[in-house]
Amino acid sequence: MFKSINKSIALTKTTIKVISKDKKLFIFPILSGICSIIFFFVMIFPFFLSEIAKQIVGDTASQVLFYIALFLLYLGMAFITTFFNVCVVYIVKSRLDGGSAKATEAISSAFSRIHLIFAWSIIAATVGIIMDIIDQIAENQEAIGKLIINWINSVIGATWGIITIFVVPAMVYNNLGPLGAIKKSVQVLRKTWGESVIRYVGIGVVQMISIILAFLVGIVLFFIGAMSGNAIIFFLTLLISIMLVVGVIVFFGLVTSVFNTAIYHYADRGEVPESFDEQTIRSVIQ
Repeated sequence: MFKSINKSIALTKTTIKVISKDKKLFIFPILSGICSIIFFFVMIFPFFLSEIAKQIVGDTASQVLFYIALFLLYLGMAFITTFFNVCVVYIVKSRLDGGSAKATEAISSAFSRIHLIFAWSIIAATVGIIMDIIDQIAENQEAIGKLIINWINSVIGATWGIITIFVVPAMVYNNLGPLGAIKKSVQVLRKTWGESVIRYVGIGVVQMISIILAFLVGIVLFFIGAMSGNAIIFFLTLLISIMLVVGVIVFFGLVTSVFNTAIYHYADRGEVPESFDEQTIRSVIQ
């Protein structure tokens, strides 16, 4: 177990070095965040309409409108996230091949795959809606039934997250549609993880520690600002605290994307990616 975690940590360090060579990668999660926030506020209106409909046409029709709005929210969020993840993977792929793609090339690449991204977003949104419906069913059950259904839903969500981890690299490397990308993701998953998911705990451990530290620093800054009695200092420390935690989350989101792309690169091509140690990365492949 500890040997597997050490291997993952070693790969994480190399992954961070790759990111340091392509700082433009940070552009995409920032753009993704901005677009997601804008889209979320735009989608407040349809949810508001569903509440108005509840007073006019009754609960059933209102609930249908609510789930339509929820599906559109999931669809839009999935599309935005996937679009910019494709950009990240494209630039990482170029770096692993020994090149250095521009941000504009990555965006152009994402637009050329927009039909694949949209199709995948529909599937992701549908899964999200199904899980929400299951949650709703659980809420109407007794304690034991609620516990069982929630557990089943958690298993479904975890399984879905695992089997789709390489979907975006499959789109970029192989131009696969959503179903083909899921199939390819499962194939790569079997080849790289086998029965030992613990190999990937390394990134999770480092990320968790970093987020906790950022959160603790944020709390200290918050109290310093609150005790200062100065409104400007308070808001500045609050802003820095939020940016610190968000920054850590964004950074490790990039680390995960680069890490997964490097593993996919080796599993798909049989080539050790540029900048990665051959012995270390081969040890991850079963």
